[in-house]
Amino acid sequence: MANENIFQLIYRELEERSFDNVAQNLKQDSNFQDTDKRETKLFKKYEALNLTKK
Repeated sequence: MANENIFQLIYRELEERSFDNVAQNLKQDSNFQDTDKRETKLFKKYEALNLTKK
């Protein structure tokens, strides 16, 4: 596996997916969903800091 081309790994992953478009695949990816939720929470905290240039 260490010698496999990155494109082969991506191709195999996409072949195993039941949908052909990226949006549907991301909706099915629980790791992506969890990461997206955490990023959204952090962004809201960042916005609450109200760091404006003076």
